[in-house]
Amino acid sequence: MLKTYQKMLWGVLLFQTLFLAFLFLNSQIKDETLAKGKIDDFNRGWVLIREDGKRESIDQLPYKAKSNAYETVILENKIPKEYAGQTLSFLSADKTLKVSVDGKVIYEFGTMDKRIFGHTPGSLVNFIDIPNKLDAGIIQIEMISPYKNYATNINRMTVGKRDVIILRLLQDNMVSFILDGIILSSGIILAVLALIQHFSVHDAGGIQYLALFCLLGFLYCAIETKALSIFYGNPVLYSNLVFFILMLMPVLLPLYYEKNLPQENRKGFFPLLFVAFFNIGIQLLLQ
Repeated sequence: MLKTYQKMLWGVLLFQTLFLAFLFLNSQIKDETLAKGKIDDFNRGWVLIREDGKRESIDQLPYKAKSNAYETVILENKIPKEYAGQTLSFLSADKTLKVSVDGKVIYEFGTMDKRIFGHTPGSLVNFIDIPNKLDAGIIQIEMISPYKNYATNINRMTVGKRDVIILRLLQDNMVSFILDGIILSSGIILAVLALIQHFSVHDAGGIQYLALFCLLGFLYCAIETKALSIFYGNPVLYSNLVFFILMLMPVLLPLYYEKNLPQENRKGFFPLLFVAFFNIGIQLLLQ
């Protein structure tokens, strides 16, 4: 009887899938996607100005060149009149930014930060509101990084309405959000199973390590989408969290396997665990 119900379940799932596919292919519904809207590339016409005043024309972004640590470089262009009142967006990594339009500073990142230790500004997607009124429309982006070749590592840029730019960022990461949700769900399920095991047989059987592995994996993937700054903008916290998570994850899987292997096979995991914990100590000091 149970096998009959199992077959019925697969039959229902197949019918639902076919029915949804039929609706999708044959329905004519107005697209109400909120992320619709025009977004222009702003990747041409840029000039890189060095500290000594030397100017380098950039054919197209993204762009990479050599630069020294703490070297100040300026990216310059002319904003078309139709971009007035819109938002310039681009990803920056480990460098401070100061954006000026017609000599007036309109945006800064990392220049006023106060840190207990370290000097890494972090990485984030910048949203820079272009003034409604433009004179000459000359935009200058001043960039400084504590690392070699970072100040002159420039990503592609886009211009559009602020809400469309933000929603498009979320839309571009939709697959990542779905997969991240699966990882989070797996972590929660494993955590519940670990609690049940703990209270029923007084031994979680190492499932707690898998649960923590999934939860850390969820947090890591969420940070790497670069979309969390829309809700909470602390890139220094995110950049440190990424490294801390990468330190911990290699420890969790060996702990799980060590817990579930026969006694005679566990000795091989001790050197691996020693190396993993030693790596954590070294990385914490460096970080």
